[in-house]
Amino acid sequence: MQNRRWSDIIVPCAKNNIICILLLAALWNDVFFCSQTGSVSQSGSFFIDKILTFAGLSQSVGKIINFVIFAAVSFFILRMNDVFLFIKTRTVLPTFFFVISGSLLLPHEFTSAALVTTLLLLAINSACKMCVTERIHFAFNVGMLIALASLVYPFALILVLPFWSFALSFNMFSLRTILATVIGAFVPYLYGLMWLFFIDGKLHFPIDCNFSLQCFLPDNIFTTIYLGVNVVLLLVSVINLIVTNSQENIRPQRMFSYFLTSLTFALAVTLFVPGGLFNMGGLVIVLSSFIVGRFFTLNYAYARIVKILLWVYLAVSTAYFILNLSFKNV
Repeated sequence: MQNRRWSDIIVPCAKNNIICILLLAALWNDVFFCSQTGSVSQSGSFFIDKILTFAGLSQSVGKIINFVIFAAVSFFILRMNDVFLFIKTRTVLPTFFFVISGSLLLPHEFTSAALVTTLLLLAINSACKMCVTERIHFAFNVGMLIALASLVYPFALILVLPFWSFALSFNMFSLRTILATVIGAFVPYLYGLMWLFFIDGKLHFPIDCNFSLQCFLPDNIFTTIYLGVNVVLLLVSVINLIVTNSQENIRPQRMFSYFLTSLTFALAVTLFVPGGLFNMGGLVIVLSSFIVGRFFTLNYAYARIVKILLWVYLAVSTAYFILNLSFKNV
């Protein structure tokens, strides 16, 4: 009975989806009361700065655009599990954790990070489609989407390696896969160079990019504590994944191995590469939400310590949100 009640709580029904929407609106309340009219600040990406300059967006419009992108990513996470069933129970928890941690840790202003996260998540979705349907054209899509993200942040290209490893685990890694990925990656660069030639009148490629490290850097003790709680949850979830993944069916095993490998590469870029904290932080939170969501979905009803961890996370998230709100109103 207890397991059934927990399943009722986390199932992606209309009631739970509405709760996620209301939670999202509450955490992004600054978007609805934003009155800033200045231009959007520079993003740190050559291509994005060109687009922002051309569009002439205000800060309030930039926030609204970022909110729409964030909401779309949140519910795309929900759809991915419904399509691929990498968590054997239908659950809203990955979206729930992304909405909370992403809203509290990622900037609400429109930045290059929003596009990088969206493009890389779409690339991961295409990789899963390729290995489920065994259609090679999805490798082209993966290469194209990762290359598009690399136009915004060049080090996003490193995520091609986890994809090839994932294809190898499904016996889909071949010369055709490599060529499809490379050709797909070449297309955005070709059009990018053509676009630069069109707007600047000369053919060149920007190699001078200024990256910002303003996101994910603990600027106070409260952020440090909140990040620490998220890291502990992720570590516990990763350990549980490693221990129990062999008990799953082959497809969920390999998909979560892909998520974990991609998370490892994204974390390496985040920690050791300039601009990684700002541009890859969103993808780290997305992949962490998949893994943490799996842990609580499959274990909450069986262990008291899991329930304590969830309530600690909710309490710390609430406190962190209230503190941020208080400092903004000072």
